[in-house]
Amino acid sequence: MIGSPQSLWSTLFAKVLNGVRNFFVSRGGIVFVVLLFIFLLIWIAGPLIGLKSVSARVWVLLALTLIVLAVLLAKWVIDRRRGKQLQRDIEE
Repeated sequence: MIGSPQSLWSTLFAKVLNGVRNFFVSRGGIVFVVLLFIFLLIWIAGPLIGLKSVSARVWVLLALTLIVLAVLLAKWVIDRRRGKQLQRDIEE
């Protein structure tokens, strides 16, 4: 039997809210919030620290984004190699 539309919406809302909460208390969520804060700080306070033009701030943000992506990619590759090595060790 299908519940009332109101109970379906409240259940859906509770699940979405729970997922959002879990994201922001996870390691990835904390990293996302910190990076967002740093991006906003560079964008807003950029002229105060010598990044007067918009293009200079965009380049700094792009460089920071590439550095973060490189670190995440390296971590992913290392974790994947360790996982494969662990699997080989277990099979032996």
